[in-house]
Amino acid sequence: MSAQHPDPAPGFDPEIVAGASAAQRAAADPAASVFVEANAGSGKTRVLVDRVARLLLGGAAPERILCVTFTKAAAGEMQSRLFRKLGAWSTLPDDALREEMAALTGGAGAPGDLAAARRLLARALETPGGLKIQTLHAFCESLLRRFPLEAGLAPGFEVQDEAAASALRAEALEAVYGQAASDPDGELARAIASALEAAGADAPDDIAAFALGRRHELSDCLEAAGSAGALMDRASAALKAAPDDDEASALETAWDETPLEDLEAALSALQSGGSATEVRSAAALDGVLDAATRSGEEAITAYLDWVLTREGKVKQPKSLYGKALGERYRILATLYGPDGNERHRITDEVLPAIARARANAATRAALRIALAAVSAYEARLNRLGRVDFADLVVRARVLLTQSELGAWVRYKLDAGLDHVLVDEAQDTAPDQWAVVNALTGEFFAGDGAREAGDLRTVFCVGDEKQSIYSFQKADPKQFLDQRTKLEAEAAGAGLAFASPALDASFRSAPEVLRAVDEAFAAEAAALGAPERKDAASLLEHKLLMTDPETETPRDALPFHRYVPHRAARQGMPGCVEIWPAVPRPEAPEEDSLDDYGPLDAVTDASARNQLADAVAGEIADLIARGDAVWEEGAPWRRRPATAGDVLVLVRSRSGGLFEEIIRRLKIRGVPVAGADRMTLPDQLVVEDLLSLARFLLLPEDDLSLAEVLKSPLFHPVSSPDPVIDDDALYDLTRRPGRRLWEKLRHTDDPRFTEARAALDALRGQVETRAPYALFAGFLTGASAGGESRLARIYARLGEEARDPAEEFLSRALAHEREGAPSLARFAAALSADSGQIKREMEAGRGEVRVMTVHGAKGLEAPIVFLPDTTSLPRPRRGGLYPHREAGLIWAPDSSAPPALVQSMKERADLDQDGEYNRLLYVALTRARDR
Repeated sequence: MSAQHPDPAPGFDPEIVAGASAAQRAAADPAASVFVEANAGSGKTRVLVDRVARLLLGGAAPERILCVTFTKAAAGEMQSRLFRKLGAWSTLPDDALREEMAALTGGAGAPGDLAAARRLLARALETPGGLKIQTLHAFCESLLRRFPLEAGLAPGFEVQDEAAASALRAEALEAVYGQAASDPDGELARAIASALEAAGADAPDDIAAFALGRRHELSDCLEAAGSAGALMDRASAALKAAPDDDEASALETAWDETPLEDLEAALSALQSGGSATEVRSAAALDGVLDAATRSGEEAITAYLDWVLTREGKVKQPKSLYGKALGERYRILATLYGPDGNERHRITDEVLPAIARARANAATRAALRIALAAVSAYEARLNRLGRVDFADLVVRARVLLTQSELGAWVRYKLDAGLDHVLVDEAQDTAPDQWAVVNALTGEFFAGDGAREAGDLRTVFCVGDEKQSIYSFQKADPKQFLDQRTKLEAEAAGAGLAFASPALDASFRSAPEVLRAVDEAFAAEAAALGAPERKDAASLLEHKLLMTDPETETPRDALPFHRYVPHRAARQGMPGCVEIWPAVPRPEAPEEDSLDDYGPLDAVTDASARNQLADAVAGEIADLIARGDAVWEEGAPWRRRPATAGDVLVLVRSRSGGLFEEIIRRLKIRGVPVAGADRMTLPDQLVVEDLLSLARFLLLPEDDLSLAEVLKSPLFHPVSSPDPVIDDDALYDLTRRPGRRLWEKLRHTDDPRFTEARAALDALRGQVETRAPYALFAGFLTGASAGGESRLARIYARLGEEARDPAEEFLSRALAHEREGAPSLARFAAALSADSGQIKREMEAGRGEVRVMTVHGAKGLEAPIVFLPDTTSLPRPRRGGLYPHREAGLIWAPDSSAPPALVQSMKERADLDQDGEYNRLLYVALTRARDR
């Protein structure tokens, strides 16, 4: 009879906790510089907070500690955790505080430690400057404000927000077009014309956007080259093309090298054939030779049209001539057979040369546009005395590492820093690492490496598997390179270094972690395979590729290391459900033209809407059923799930699934927090207010007035149905009058009484009140029903309308502060604003959170839905690629890219696939229970 083992009580596995605690204490030990690679949920933030606490306990001055992280939310969380810990120490009884000290340090706290620990909170709060816990961008801003002249900035410079940056980018692009228009025969105008011909109407805008997103790298390349012409020559050299190569010259050269006598012999052979294929070939080749009497470009174009397939490959012999004719006339096989001379020449020489020439001409045009856009944008920044978000880190890096005064600035900083801690290190970009390395370089050099007891340390913690910000230039490989660098520096200075692994997860149930490890089992196996050391084998298995610019091998796997997870939770089972994919419904048969609706209409039967409805239905059902989730406490207990316990993660906000899930949840009455990021002009409340602005500026705008009348602005909270509905508007439009405003002013319909009076009064204020006063007074003032119009908006559109409404008023106030406020300018600027606004989606709101995986970084929830797991990354479009020497390479013809561009595309695709897998890892590890 076997023994019965009861299930363990809910809690954490003591053995795993003991091992994890030892690793965490080693990571928090202030006697060594530490680099921590940690799995998700292993307590990264706790370790960092513990290390700061131990530094303070050891006597480190609060003002000499710098903690930098990736987001403001993470910095705020880190600071609040630290102050909660220090605050608790100041009030704990002696015995409890001794236990706390022992758990923190791994040994018993001495009596003297207690008094010091109780004073730490006051010490941290009262120290001038206090603890520096901030984002790296915030630190760089404070550095530049401290040394503005050394950084080449005006004292009191302004950091412009994304909305202002977006407006300035649009203004810079308009200036580029204006410059081209003022000189139609100039180089810039020709470059824009070339870009338009190569890739269509959006090409110049796309090039400018690409360049402005990488303007510092482009400026560095320009400075290194010495001039715009030299930079373009670098691009030509990278493409292995001559500076003046273009498609026309490549075609002329190709024709000049074509064996004309052989073509005439081939024509004679084809004319003797009788099959339809041979007749068509003879006619085509005769046309080629006829075109040669006019121009080589026309001849080679006709020749390639005949020889090549639509896919750009040389046709098979049977598509050019019959087998019998080929055996009778060997010239045909010599030219176009499987080993034919012309087949090889066209494939190996002509087509690559044309591709290089096209890319060369396109790249030189793109560089001309890019440099003009960057110059126009930076001129406006300088005129306004502003820097943008990207400037902060780059200018700080230049100040610390390249400026003539850099040594003096580093000396001043070095006297004020002893300990630097970097959180979320896997998201740190190269420029950011350069700033960190400049700050810490003296820690390991000369007198900077101080005696024991006055140590200076660096602490970095991150998880390569959670590196998902490549669009901000984060590179997981550099994260690991920094570990090697820090270890070497510490060894060179004779200082202690540690790299404890944190692989135990305290967040997720064992079932969830097993699913994560199984999802990446193939990658983990490849990383651990002995043959990974064999480059030839790696190439064969496509696990390694050559970097197209440096010709050095780079890993193509999503991770460079994968450490399986250990679940610390026990007695708290979890669940992983995999739903079948929703099949694409068959299109219904249409009986007549009347049955056809809009071509882009999405029906409820669509796969997307079925999936959204299934997700919303399951969320509603699990809340109604009272499905249990685990709640942390002493002891752990189960409780019914609420809407706030659910997190829905998608890869992208585009495509409709994101909005559809939110809509379906609202239909089912499930509390939902709305979108985590928003583009202001796309929000319903802002659309209504912009319609109001357009009507006030132009009363003849019937559409805008109709939109205002149908909006919540004239929908009383007490009325279940709109007072002004479609029927009311239809009745109004039938009244006499040319314009809708004229009809509204003269109607006696009681449904329009409030709207007529309110709009008439508002129009009288347009010339006398600035936009903020105009809108704030209208929205917050009492309506005919007694409630404010903001209250009407929130009642109709939900609480998620609060953020965009408040941001709209904030933008109006900011517009007034800029000087010369104008309703027309404000409405135009806001309508063109494409910048995104982030809404904080912290837990505890009691609502379902629907977010992208990027937005959910650092968050967790008991129940996580991943409905967007079957769509693959979109292939890179546009043919624009960054190049470390030329700034950029542009090859808009994706059907026949040159070799450099093809290798760049493959590299970019592999990097994109790697981040796609890392996104999945982040999404899976947000879940605690299910």
